[in-house]
Amino acid sequence: MLPDIGDPQMLFLANNISKMKQKTSLGSRIIEVHNSSSLFNGNAGSGTSNLRRYIIENDLLEAIVALPEKMFYNTDIGTFLWIVTNKKEEKRNQFGY
Repeated sequence: MLPDIGDPQMLFLANNISKMKQKTSLGSRIIEVHNSSSLFNGNAGSGTSNLRRYIIENDLLEAIVALPEKMFYNTDIGTFLWIVTNKKEEKRNQFGY
């Protein structure tokens, strides 16, 4: 599940997920700013792809929000907010528990 060392934003996300609080009523929420490579890089079976798969299969992904282009220093780089949580409201939980 470990992304390649050349993908620091996914390594940072994996590290933050590993540190999420499990034994609290509120759990943890992570919000990170990523470029579009987090969504599209990595072949099937690679560490980056497996991390995305882990996040989805464990129902950790709350949302990915696309930010407007040229928001950061007039660049055309696509920028996204990843919102990851381990304690969702029951109505937002894909598994219904």
